[in-house]
Amino acid sequence: MKRRNRLISILLMLTIVITMTFAGTQTAFGASSKSSKYWVKVNAKANVVTVYKKVDKKWKPYRAMLCSTGTGKGDSYEATPVGSYRVSSRWDWGPMVGGVYARYVVQFYGDFLFHSVPYEEYKNPKSMPAKEYNKLGKDASHGCVRLSLMDAKWVYDNIPRGTKVTVYNSKNPGPLGKPKGIKLPKKPKLTWDPTDPSKKNTKYQLPKPVIKIADSKKLEVQIGKSYKLKSGVTAQDPNTFQNLTGLLQVYKVKKYDPSKKKYIEAKFSTKKEATYKVTYRVKYKYGGTTYKTIKIKVVDKLKAPTISGAKDRTVTLGDTNAVSGVTAKQYDCARTSSIKVYIQAPGEVESKAYTYSEATSFQFDKEGEYKVRYVVKNKYKPYRSTTKTVTITSVSIEINENNEAPLST
Repeated sequence: MKRRNRLISILLMLTIVITMTFAGTQTAFGASSKSSKYWVKVNAKANVVTVYKKVDKKWKPYRAMLCSTGTGKGDSYEATPVGSYRVSSRWDWGPMVGGVYARYVVQFYGDFLFHSVPYEEYKNPKSMPAKEYNKLGKDASHGCVRLSLMDAKWVYDNIPRGTKVTVYNSKNPGPLGKPKGIKLPKKPKLTWDPTDPSKKNTKYQLPKPVIKIADSKKLEVQIGKSYKLKSGVTAQDPNTFQNLTGLLQVYKVKKYDPSKKKYIEAKFSTKKEATYKVTYRVKYKYGGTTYKTIKIKVVDKLKAPTISGAKDRTVTLGDTNAVSGVTAKQYDCARTSSIKVYIQAPGEVESKAYTYSEATSFQFDKEGEYKVRYVVKNKYKPYRSTTKTVTITSVSIEINENNEAPLST
């Protein structure tokens, strides 16, 4: 009986809106359909709306929204009714109980609606009571489901006539959790909804989408290998936990030009070694646009390492260390300790092999020329190698710091 009285009490107000818009609304959204790809679940106890989307014939959590449901309990006048219903009519602005108005109104059962936080003045977006907005996440309505303006607009735009709506009560907010929401200062008492994207809204503060780069994403790619720029990159709406990866775009690619000493626009390719700046973009109607730039290098890890510091030199008879000043490296690591050293002593026909460690202790105990060959392999298959051969001359007189014997006087 109380629900019947409630319906009668707002019927007159709804008649105004229905007269202006309902005919057009019916045309736009067509007959009731049970084939919607969405299912809206309202957790009245936790004040969370979770939208499920049908993927491969299974309902998967898609979007979570902070809401305010009725302050009443059970079958009382101001309780949000538990049960399953179907979305029907909708309108942009509509009158509510108590002489207030709401935006993006979507009807799901009788006079129970999804809509924005109420406004005190019709079509005045600056007339929303801040204290009412701050109640989102708590019981606050006369039974309707209040949402932030952006969330109400999402429902208005995306949930078609005939979509199933289930209202239930649980301490568990839902599989996506409960969004944090935005809090407004107490003054001014009347203000904009902070999620209203109007250019006139100086109070707009809805966080933009977030682009995430997975720790596992490789930022270096071997030359000649295939590479997917979007692999390991995801996007999410931090306000509703909605996955936005499907909206992710490779917005811009730039390659470093050594001759110009700057990045220039180019097409990404792994045919040559290069360093790229790749910019990703997510443009989301219900949260704004986000960009994120990372560096990706095309490298040749498989080419032979480089050997540095290997040169002809003179030592004093009895000196040690056949690898003094000699180092080796490949693109991503040092290979000095992997150097193999082959030494042919004066008067010898064959060379003897030494490890790098053994070569540090090698003693030049004969006068004359030592032929020293350094060989180092890449740590990756096909293990390409580099070889350098030098002559180290051992003399019986002392060698100065310039690697020279002192001049005779």
